Amino acid sequence: MSSEESSHANLPPAPAPPSPELSSLNTLRLALGAMKDRCQRTQRRVDELEEENLQLRGSRGDLYREMKKLHDSNQRLREKNLQMNQKLHRKSRENVEVRDQLNSLQASRVTTTSNLLENINSFYFYCW
Repeated sequence: MSSEESSHANLPPAPAPPSPELSSLNTLRLALGAMKDRCQRTQRRVDELEEENLQLRGSRGDLYREMKKLHDSNQRLREKNLQMNQKLHRKSRENVEVRDQLNSLQASRVTTTSNLLENINSFYFYCW
């Protein structure tokens, strides 16, 4: 025997091909590991979504309170606007009345001035 042949004789025998049961078991273990990873990722995402949901529910309450404040403020401003419009309408009517009185006084003054001038002219005419 050559030295090469004797070194091969000391080697352990080659492993036997895996049995179908062992191969199937390894495949199932790999699938189980992959499924566990997916489940863990999904659970983390569910936890994140639940936390976000809690935050959104809290924010919703804050938004409702803010909307109520805005609604109340809007209501007060509408009432104030109505009051101011009513006051503006009253003042406009007063302005029309004052303008009518002024026009009447001006017309009366013109008439009085004309009458006065006629009286003065008549007086001078009789005096001459």
